Amino acid sequence: MALAAAVAMVGVVFMAMPGWLARPSAPAPVAAPPATPAPAPALAHPPSASEAVHERLAAEEAKSRYETQLKALRAQGADTWATEDLAAIVGMAKAAAAAVGAGDYAGGKKGYEQASELLAGVAGRAETVYAEALKRGESAIQAGEQAEAVEAFRLAAAIHPDAAAAQSGLARAGKLDQMLAQMKSGAAHAQAGEWEAARDAYLTATKLDPAFAPAKEALAQAERKVADQRFTQVITRGLAHLDRGEWADAERAFQSAARLRPGDRSAIDGLARAKEGLERNTLASIRSEAQQLESAERWSDALAAYRRAAAIDPALDFAKRGIARSEKMATLHAELDQLLRDPKRLYSPPVRAQAREVLAAVESAPAGGPQLAQARQRLEAALQRATTPVAVRLASDGITDVTVYSIGALGRFRSREIDVAPGTYTIVGSRAGYKDVRIELTVDPDKPPAQAFVACKEPM
Repeated sequence: MALAAAVAMVGVVFMAMPGWLARPSAPAPVAAPPATPAPAPALAHPPSASEAVHERLAAEEAKSRYETQLKALRAQGADTWATEDLAAIVGMAKAAAAAVGAGDYAGGKKGYEQASELLAGVAGRAETVYAEALKRGESAIQAGEQAEAVEAFRLAAAIHPDAAAAQSGLARAGKLDQMLAQMKSGAAHAQAGEWEAARDAYLTATKLDPAFAPAKEALAQAERKVADQRFTQVITRGLAHLDRGEWADAERAFQSAARLRPGDRSAIDGLARAKEGLERNTLASIRSEAQQLESAERWSDALAAYRRAAAIDPALDFAKRGIARSEKMATLHAELDQLLRDPKRLYSPPVRAQAREVLAAVESAPAGGPQLAQARQRLEAALQRATTPVAVRLASDGITDVTVYSIGALGRFRSREIDVAPGTYTIVGSRAGYKDVRIELTVDPDKPPAQAFVACKEPM
């Protein structure tokens, strides 16, 4: 009777199990087998000894497979997500164990095999339950429902304890209250227009849960608002600097604004106005500097200043006129300096001619000063000295014809004195039948009177 009851229970479970598998979230309970089955009656045709051993081993193998499957499912937390299913299947396995205990090895084997089939069906649902748990947990997080999120991710972690998605979701669910508190704080600051504080709160929320979409969206909005506020502050500061004529400060402010919002028209226009003001200030400063350099007769430096102004704006009239004037005066001073550096060069007629041209240019110079007047006086004095005749004593033998280049033939004489301008002269003596003599005589007013003896003594 006990054996018949066990077999009947196995049949009932086997027929009912497909219905339970069709409803994974709420499986139908399986009736537990009798706690203490009655001894089975003797079989009408008992198996032989060898057959009994074979059937018993087959039943043990079926039991081992069932227990291995059950252990694997429980390792996946099936007691959590398939509680009723496992209870029913375990009840079926107990009925199979009772059959084996009663000597019905074939019935027990069949019971274990059916339990294994049902366990396989439960195992096939694991991935679906896992995916649904992840989805439900994520939805709960996005909805701010911490308890439901924790429950869902715990279920996922029970199925796959080492899965990153499950563990990450469980960690996120554990911080959900903290993250939501930061979101609430950020919203309050945003409502008050305190966007930097709102941004900091939203940033903390995203660090607590980088995958929380509302936090990322709120952070992006707060960062835009902060950028807008900073841009407005910088533009306002730049405009204030423009009003006060603080061009360099205005330029820095509008440059900062342009970095915050590239291409913004207000930043571009403000920067252009600042640069224009800076340019005007710079040109005024250069003009004043150049005029001071002109007054100091530092014409080369003044020329450099006017050229800097022209580099900023080539159309500037004062720069063009200043360049022309400074070039002329710088050249004139350079020529004066060169002539006065070695006044003895004026003993040369070509150099004296150059000096007279320079003096004429000084007279018509567009600008002048004490230094130019002094240089002109020094050059005039040096030129006067270079053109004042100096006495030169010449001696000869009375039979040599004497000629002084650039002065003329002096003829024959024993002694003669002539007045010549300072400089170097070539004196040539000639006599028939004799080699010419040539003498270079330098006349320097700062030295004793020059003397020379000219006579041809070497026969040809």
